[in-house]
Amino acid sequence: MSVIDIQHVNKKFGKIQALKDICLSVHEGEVFGLVGPDGAGKSTLFNILLGLYPLTGGAVKIDGVPLTNENAASWHRIVGYVPQ
Repeated sequence: MSVIDIQHVNKKFGKIQALKDICLSVHEGEVFGLVGPDGAGKSTLFNILLGLYPLTGGAVKIDGVPLTNENAASWHRIVGYVPQ
């Protein structure tokens, strides 16, 4: 089972398409990093995982729990984020 499961995630800010059809699965014990140029959407994706930005489309689950706008604040108990 994936600890983080991101399926077809999209995020728009007005007319700007920040993320388009992002899919990613991270299994227990795996370590991953997101690498890319400025403006590629890395921070936007992490802000979605933290429940700070609502999804425009797609689905996210952490530990099998789906992210919704209603439960986003409760995710802060199970997600840690240290930007560098």
